[in-house]
Amino acid sequence: MTRITLRALQPNERRTMPSGSHRLDALAGAIGAAAEAASLEELAGTAFPLLGEALEACPGIVFAVGEDRPMPVALGGQARTIFPLYMERIASDDPLFRVSASMIAPVHVPLHHADQKAFKATRAYTDFYRAYDIAHKLYVRFAGARLASPGALSMGLTRGRRQRDFGSQDVALAGLALPAFQAAARRIFASEHCTVREAVEALADRAGRNGVLALDRSGHLLWMSPRARALIDRSSLPPSLVIAARRLAGTAISGAVRQAPLELRVCFQASTGVGIDAELSIARTVSGERIVAVGLEQTDPPHAQVAATAERFALTRAEAGVLAAMTNGLSNAGLASRFGIALPTVKTHVHRLIQKLGVTSRVQAVLLARKLN
Repeated sequence: MTRITLRALQPNERRTMPSGSHRLDALAGAIGAAAEAASLEELAGTAFPLLGEALEACPGIVFAVGEDRPMPVALGGQARTIFPLYMERIASDDPLFRVSASMIAPVHVPLHHADQKAFKATRAYTDFYRAYDIAHKLYVRFAGARLASPGALSMGLTRGRRQRDFGSQDVALAGLALPAFQAAARRIFASEHCTVREAVEALADRAGRNGVLALDRSGHLLWMSPRARALIDRSSLPPSLVIAARRLAGTAISGAVRQAPLELRVCFQASTGVGIDAELSIARTVSGERIVAVGLEQTDPPHAQVAATAERFALTRAEAGVLAAMTNGLSNAGLASRFGIALPTVKTHVHRLIQKLGVTSRVQAVLLARKLN
C-alpha cells in the first residue's frame, strides 16, 4: 500500500488551547456546516473535518452505500484515497468492520465490542491498522439501518497509538452532532436536483414539500410560502418549532452548543388538526444573511386521526405520533427513519402502545386506531 499519514491534532498542540471550549466551538462549527451543506461532498468536506477537530481525531473517511451497489464508496476524508484498496483487500478479513456492520447504535467504538487480542492477530491489523497507525476508531452512522445496508452513510474517525482511546465523552459529543448530520442527509436526498440555495425561496419547491417558511435567530417569522400559510397559522407557530429554530440558530450562527441533542425534525399538530413534519436547516438570503429555513410536510395520516385514541388510552405525544405513522403501514425501520430515533426506541414505543391499547399485536393496534377514528 502507498504510505499516507492520517493526522489529527497532536498532544503538544492540544496543550496550547483550552480543550473543552475548543472542542465545543469546533462541534458548533460542525453542526452549523452540516445545517448548511447542500451536497454530500460539501458535508464531507466542511462539517466532517470540524467534527474531527471537536473529537480531537483524524477525520478518516465518509462513505456511502448505494441502493444498487454493495461496495461502499468514499465521499471524503483523509483516508479517501486508500479506502477502495481497504474495501477490496482488507474489509472482508477485518473483524472491526464486521462488528460495525452488525451494530444498531449509530455512534460506537468497534474495538469495544470485539476481542482485542484476536483482532491484533489478524492480517487486517498487521497490513492496515498498524501500518497506518490506526489504534482507535469511532464510527458515526447518520443514514441507514446498518453500516453496510443500502442507502447507509457513515463517518469513521481515528486516533493513533500515542493518543488516548475514544471514551464515553467522545461518543456523547458525536451524539450531539448526529441529528445535524442526519437532517442534512435527509435534506440532501430530498433535493439532489437542486444545485443552488442562495435564497430561502429556492426551498419552496423542494421535492414534494408542502410549504416552507423562514425564521430569524430568535424564532420570529420572516416569510412563509403560500402552501405553508395553508397549513399553519402564521400568528401561532408551535413552541416546539420556535425552540428548535432558536437552538439551531444559537449553535450554527452564534457558535454556541448545548449539552443536549438538537431537534432538527419537529412533528406537531396545526390548529386545523393536521399533522405536520417540519425539517430545519440553515439557508442564506441573497444578501448572504444566514437564517433558519423550515420545510413543512403534511404527515399521512394526520396526527389528528389518532387524537381520540391517544386521549382515551393516555398515549404520550411520541406514542401517538408512532401510532399515526403505523396506521399508514410504516415498519419499525420506517418509523425510525421518519422520527429520527433509534430502532430500540421504536420497539419500546410500539410495545408500550400495544400494552396501553390492550391488544396483542401491532396489527391489532392499527386496526383499533382506525376503528376508533
